[in-house]
Amino acid sequence: MSQLVRVVAQLLRTNGSPLAGDSYRASLYDQDPLRSDHLCNAKPDKEGRVEFTFDLSKASSLDTPFEQRPDLYVVVYDGDNEIFRSQVSKDVDFLATDPVSHRMTQLTQDLGVLEVSLD
Repeated sequence: MSQLVRVVAQLLRTNGSPLAGDSYRASLYDQDPLRSDHLCNAKPDKEGRVEFTFDLSKASSLDTPFEQRPDLYVVVYDGDNEIFRSQVSKDVDFLATDPVSHRMTQLTQDLGVLEVSLD
């Protein structure tokens, strides 16, 4: 079953200013025992916010075939160079049942502020 979910975060430099600009991009991954799954990419806006939207089925792979609660982390690139890797958020739960309709609802998970050191 297809289930679109969303992850948001804000990328800030260590001085508190937003990480923004055309050369930056962020990638969202699901950490797995054998190989992490790439879920999607996003460009930070002028406030440093990134928004990732993906089908939760992309978190399933050969080493985690029925995964519904991925272990998420963000990697930030300047061009082709990795400049930041966040800590892993374990067992992120996206699935919820609407109490009225009893249908699954789309959820957004906020990873909060990610402080990117450019040193």
